[in-house]
Amino acid sequence: MHPSALHHVELCVANGRKIVSYFTDKLGFSLRARRDTLLSSQWVVGSKKSIFVVTERKNLYQEQSVPFLYFSPPVRHVDTVFNVALEVKNLESVTDRMQKFGGKLFHPVTEVEDKRGKVRYSIVGSCCGNIVHTLLDKSQYMGPFLPTFTCTSEDEKIQGEEPITHIDHLTYVCYPGESPDIIKWYQDCLGMQKFKTNPTEDLKEGLVIRDGVGMRLRVIDYWPCAESGVCNSNPDGMDESSLKIVIAESLPGIENTHIGAFLSGHGGPGLQHIGLSTADITSCVDDMIRKQVSFRTPPAAYYRNEQKKKKFNQLVTTFTNFSGWEFSSTLKQIPAQKNMTTSFFCRSSRFRCSRKKPFSWKWYKGRGLEGSVPAMLRL
Repeated sequence: MHPSALHHVELCVANGRKIVSYFTDKLGFSLRARRDTLLSSQWVVGSKKSIFVVTERKNLYQEQSVPFLYFSPPVRHVDTVFNVALEVKNLESVTDRMQKFGGKLFHPVTEVEDKRGKVRYSIVGSCCGNIVHTLLDKSQYMGPFLPTFTCTSEDEKIQGEEPITHIDHLTYVCYPGESPDIIKWYQDCLGMQKFKTNPTEDLKEGLVIRDGVGMRLRVIDYWPCAESGVCNSNPDGMDESSLKIVIAESLPGIENTHIGAFLSGHGGPGLQHIGLSTADITSCVDDMIRKQVSFRTPPAAYYRNEQKKKKFNQLVTTFTNFSGWEFSSTLKQIPAQKNMTTSFFCRSSRFRCSRKKPFSWKWYKGRGLEGSVPAMLRL
């Protein structure tokens, strides 16, 4: 059994307890571990293989060495999703390659241990905005998360079925024309491969969406053996060990409204939304609606096929006043159509501390399959 390519995603926020409460009370995640230091308070929340670390910064000027901790500039006053932690087979080699191709080394290869074993890690900046990668070698560690984190007791954990199975994809937003260089960096450093979102897509040009949207999407795929030059044998499948990165940019001369808003509000490129996978989208959405999670439909340009529109209207309830997060989820089965794969999305990226400006919706053309159905939820 292969380890997951993606270990966890980290958020740096002003109010950690509020975000943790949203994960647990609204989305059905469990609180799995905690850590409190002079620099920050951290909570680990998870639903099956989807793991998030919520970090609330305390004192930026306190000098203390904390394993697995790094605050990515620019600091500003914008909450941000900034750390994409990956499990790698050859820590030194990947760390060196990232540096060779322009990644800044924030923390050299270091070993941390507790009674459950050893973890080796490094932290390197990516080529896209404030995104950093914590690179992990957990081959000698048997603990549930990482050393120095304290696991929560059973009575603190959420009871019931965790609805999200794993993180399906991450979406970066960049300025027009930057995505080819970002793709090249990930290919050189991690051996990632380009991935088609639609059978008619040109891999060189990506998926170009005009019709008033004005956006280009390019997708790359990473899985645990990619760094060794071994390609994913089933890139179209529901592989929980792989990771897809979607890179979105406005078309030249046509600014996409929500991409432009993200770049302005976030202070540059960064991680704009996260796609989550669930085994049953209908029951997952119904449960979230009961918990007063708001959803919103995608733009009209998403569906040209009348059958898709019909299926969408049957499955998704529309909500308004969307602002905040966007997550996504991939459906494995729909009654009477067991082989159909469906996607719904919700935004997981930018958090404004003031909460005064509503954030526009985000949608993504998922996998190019008939019956692709997005749903968007609000933080």
